[in-house]
Order: sequence, then structure tokens, then C-alpha cells
Amino acid sequence: MKKDLSDYPPFGEVTLKPLPHQGYSNTNYSFEYNGKTYLFRWFGLTDRNREAEFHIQQSAHCAGIAPKPYVLGKDFMISAFVEGEHQCTLGAEELKRLAGVLRMIHALPLEGVPVIDSPKRIKQHTQAVKQALECIANYPKEVVLCHNDLNPRNLIWQEDTLMVIDWEFAGMNDRYFDLAAVCVEFRLNEEMQRVLLEVYFEGKDFSLEKLKAYKVIYKQLCDEWFNNL
Repeated sequence: MKKDLSDYPPFGEVTLKPLPHQGYSNTNYSFEYNGKTYLFRWFGLTDRNREAEFHIQQSAHCAGIAPKPYVLGKDFMISAFVEGEHQCTLGAEELKRLAGVLRMIHALPLEGVPVIDSPKRIKQHTQAVKQALECIANYPKEVVLCHNDLNPRNLIWQEDTLMVIDWEFAGMNDRYFDLAAVCVEFRLNEEMQRVLLEVYFEGKDFSLEKLKAYKVIYKQLCDEWFNNL
């Protein structure tokens, strides 16, 4: 498919090639221009703050953990195309690397980023959800910048680098939401969950109870999201 990008220097007319594996929210293409490969993401969701997404990805790129974003159009974004692998299971060393990247994400000093209160977004309050909400209410909020969609498809593993992509759900949230997402998406057992938290918190106190509650919240939000597709 041809696309004229001459309104977005330095690009001109390009040929978009659909990626073999697509996500749920966007349609993704690659294209070549002046010897480099780029990612073209055609937005599928209309309720996202794309300016904030672009700004967040810029900051993450400067930290060395995200592809460089080049162009934000009305309904698309162009970023650097990064090669690598997606992994559905993680060993201890990979988990430690991911914990370090999470610390970097959560430490990004950003202003004007959307605030996301994940527990309040739940529509179906099952008994498990109610118990999780009661548990979370007993702990202080630890609000930081979160990615909020840390599934295996959004992590690209390279030899020495871990790149995080698809920042459209990013916003200010409790740090335990991202930690819970990793635990759920990679099906970490109790031992591996402890490894994640011990590395992430660098020897400081953490709460397995709060993590467990946020795992319930994350699972419920995922179920509701996929049911509405």
C-alpha cells in the first residue's frame, strides 16, 4: 500500500507492508526510507491521548528503553522499527532485566500525563474484586508513570537491550499495577514473583498482599477489555 508522507519531512512516498503479527488496537506496518526501516502504526482506538503517548515514548526513548518516535499524525504514528524477539516465559536473569527497565519507566519525570486509577475502571465488582479493592485501600498509593500494558508482545528482547513498545495506555498509576501485569502475563510462580519484587525494590520493603490484589484488578480489567472487542 502506497502512502504519501511528504507533509512529514524527511519522508516522502513510501510503501507500507503489513506486519505478519498484529495487535488488538492498531494496524501496524513497516516501510523503508533512505536505507532505514520504520514502523507505521495506524490507530484503532479513538479515546487515547496520542500527544501524551508520543511525549511518553520520547522520554522512554531518551532513557534507552523505547524506539524513537518520529511523527505523530492525526491517526497514525511513525517510530523507529526495532528487531528482536518476544518471549512468553522468563528466566531469573531476564526477569531481573525487566525489573530494571520497570524501575526506569517508573522513574521518568513527566508532567501533564493522564492519571489512571485502574481500580475505578472496573465495571463488574465480583467478590474477588471487592476483596482486592478492600486490600488496596489499606495501602498508600504509589503513583508513578506506568506502561499499563506489559504483555509479551509489547516487550522486544535484544541481546543487550529490552525495548518497550506500544505506549498508548501509559499514564500515572500505582506501580503495583505494572508489577501485577508482569506476574499475570508471564505466569510467574511465587518464587519468581519474589525475584521480581526483590530486584525491583532493591532490598526495600514490598507487599505480596498488595501485589496479589492488583493481580485480581489486572485480570478483571483484561477480561472486561477483551469482552468488549
